[in-house]
Amino acid sequence: QPYWLSALEDLASELKLEGQVQFSIPLPHEELPQLLAECDVGVVPLEACERNQVQGGALAKASEYLAAGLPIVAADLPLTRELLDEPATLFYPPGDFSALADCLVRLAVDSNEREARGVQARPQAEAQVATSVVTGQLLRLYTEVLGEPAPSDQRSHPPAPLEGTP
Repeated sequence: QPYWLSALEDLASELKLEGQVQFSIPLPHEELPQLLAECDVGVVPLEACERNQVQGGALAKASEYLAAGLPIVAADLPLTRELLDEPATLFYPPGDFSALADCLVRLAVDSNEREARGVQARPQAEAQVATSVVTGQLLRLYTEVLGEPAPSDQRSHPPAPLEGTP
């Protein structure tokens, strides 16, 4: 949030991380691909709270990271395991900030692992979170809920090229 920016910048300075960490205010969605192209890794630091463990929810940021071909470091929760595969993701115990830091350092030091995980991210996005895939899944779900016979071709249109996330 914008009101956190000065506190985060002060913390980065205190930890001697100037020039190594960049904070950004919210930006329009169309600018996100350009920003992510400058990143080395995406982080999904979810807490082990009831919402994340029971209710779950969409992981838009993880989908964006996958579409950008970024390796991901994510809290190890059923929600993140459902969307993210190990080849593209390093998981750490939720709330264990030392383990999160270890994962980030590991990817910072080992560029081969970082690049290999990033290469796995884009195909995962195309297979799981592309608009055409999500649309087909929603159509199947609606068909089941409404009790209507499933169409022979589950897709209403050919797969579109992946340009970000749904």
